[in-house]
Amino acid sequence: MALADIQTTAVETIERSKEETRRIVDSYFDFLQKAISSIPTGGTQFGEKLKSYSQTNVETARDYMRKVSRAKDFGEVLRIQGDFARTQFNAFNGQAFDLSEAYTKRAIDSLNTSFKKVA
Repeated sequence: MALADIQTTAVETIERSKEETRRIVDSYFDFLQKAISSIPTGGTQFGEKLKSYSQTNVETARDYMRKVSRAKDFGEVLRIQGDFARTQFNAFNGQAFDLSEAYTKRAIDSLNTSFKKVA
C-alpha cells in the first residue's frame, strides 16, 4: 500500500470517527433536552424561568460543540472558545439577575400569603 493510500485511508477513518462522535454528542444533547422538558416547574415563574434557561444553555452548549467539531484549525477553536465563554458569561449574569428577581418575588408572595392566613 502506497503512502498516499495510507494517508487517504487515515483521513477517511478520522472523518468517520468525527461524524460518529457528532452523532453521539447530538444524542446526548437530545436526551438532556428531553429530560429538562419533562421536569415539572410547579407552575411558578421561577420554575419556568429556570427550566427555560436550562434548555437554552443546553442548546448553546450543543451549538458550541458543533462549531468546535467543524473548526479548521487551532486558531478557529480558540476563537470559538472565546466567543462561547463570553456569551456564557453574559448569559449567566443576565440569568442570575432574572432568577434572583423571580425568587424574591416568589418569597414575598409566600410571606404575604402566610401573613394573610395568620391575620
